[in-house]
Amino acid sequence: MLRIVVRTDTDWSNMTMSKFLNQTEFQSPREFVRTGKELLPAWEQATGYNYFLYREYVRRVCFTKLQEIGLPITIGSNRVDWDSQDEFLIPIDDDDILLPSVTSIVGHIDASVNLVIWQRITNYLGNERLENPSFGGQLDTCNWAIRKSFLSQWSAADRLQILSRHWLAAGILSPKLGGKAAPKDLMGRAKKALTFRTAGIYLRHPSITVINEKHSIYYLHSASISFLSNKFKDEGSDFAKVIKRLPLHPLVQHV
Repeated sequence: MLRIVVRTDTDWSNMTMSKFLNQTEFQSPREFVRTGKELLPAWEQATGYNYFLYREYVRRVCFTKLQEIGLPITIGSNRVDWDSQDEFLIPIDDDDILLPSVTSIVGHIDASVNLVIWQRITNYLGNERLENPSFGGQLDTCNWAIRKSFLSQWSAADRLQILSRHWLAAGILSPKLGGKAAPKDLMGRAKKALTFRTAGIYLRHPSITVINEKHSIYYLHSASISFLSNKFKDEGSDFAKVIKRLPLHPLVQHV
C-alpha cells in the first residue's frame, strides 16, 4: 500500500563537472545546476573531498536506510508505474531518510484519504528541529504520502512536478483541492513573491489527513546544492572558509 519514490536517479559515481552542468533530467533544478561550476570546486577545496563521490556515498547510506524499512522503492519519479495497483507514494530526496515508523501511517488511511502529511523535521547541520510550513508549504521533501490513483487524474507534467519538486508541490495541489490558484497577473505574482517565503501554503481538504507524528528526516547539510547556493550569496569571498568549518552529512562518519 506504501511505496517510496526516490525523486532522482542521479549517477553520482560517474558524474563529472561537464555532465553535471549539462543535466537534462526534469528533477535537476537548472537554477542550482548553473551555480555548480563555481560552488562545487570551492566545496572540494574546503573539505578535501571529491564532491560527486561524496554525494554518491551519502546516497548509498540513505538508500540502505530506506531498504531497511522493507517497503517497495522506485528510483526516479519519472519511473512510477501509473498502471499498477493503487498505492500511496512517498517522495524523498536521495540524501534524506524515512524512519521505520513510516509504515504505521497505513493506520490513518481509508478509502476517503488521498494525502497523509506528518511533521516536518529538519536536521540542520547536525541539529534536529521541528519546522512550520514555509517556502512551498506543508509538503517538504519527505513528510507526505499521496494516493497514486488520486494523483494520476492530472497531466503527466503535473504529476512529475508534484513528485519531483517538493517546493512547488503544495502550490500545484492547492487549486486542485479547492484552494486558490496561483496568480497569473504581474501584480498578483509580485504580491505572492513578497509573502511566499514566510507564509507557505496550507492545504485543507476532507481527503487530507494531517498527523502529529515524526516519520522522516530532511537533512540540510553542507553538500546540499540549495544550501551552498544560499550560503554563497551570504558569505561571498569567505564561502570556502565557512564551508570548511561545517559538519558533513550527519549519517556520514567516513568517506
